[in-house]
Amino acid sequence: MTMTRTLTGFTTALVLACATVSPAAAGPQEDFSFELKQQTHDSHRPWVIDKFVTLNLGKACWAKVNDKKNRALAIATGATRDIAEYAKGVTGNDWAKIEGQSANSAEANRKLVEKMMDDFRPNLHLTITVEGDDCDASGNALWLKYWGETTRALKANPPKAGKAQITVNVTSKAKGVTVEVKDGSVFTITGSRDVEASGWGAEIQKAFQRVSSKS
Repeated sequence: MTMTRTLTGFTTALVLACATVSPAAAGPQEDFSFELKQQTHDSHRPWVIDKFVTLNLGKACWAKVNDKKNRALAIATGATRDIAEYAKGVTGNDWAKIEGQSANSAEANRKLVEKMMDDFRPNLHLTITVEGDDCDASGNALWLKYWGETTRALKANPPKAGKAQITVNVTSKAKGVTVEVKDGSVFTITGSRDVEASGWGAEIQKAFQRVSSKS
């Protein structure tokens, strides 16, 4: 009887231990970066999403973003390329070229690139927050346009500080697009969620141009 109780207790503890160490289910942003990898067939651009981007989106919004019929993945393909090009200009490390070089095995190249990206992480992050549970994820979605315009501006006009922390807040109350810049490297972009204003892209570009190493 004692042995039976002991074995029963051991089995229960083992089950609980296995449940504790089992990996957590992937979240929607992890699903998004996985689909980006499937589409681009490389590792560095999905890692850009994992390491340098935070998407604060509602559940219904994520469902549309992760639907391949919509345009979010296409926007992310260009935006992650812009970020990689920006990092290349700052560090001299061409993540795309290094990942595909023939000097090492593919696995060795990926490890080399991931180390470079991890080293660069403190110098760059982009957070996009869209108000509400639902969103538009088509090519006309304003928040996706803001994302693409922001990374294009970053690439074209890298801050002379050599780093950038960018927050994009998309809200129903915002009128047009405004940009606040602090210390030449901290950008807060606030944009309308539903009503597109004329000239909003120029506002984002001008903010980066004012603090750019090229100015």
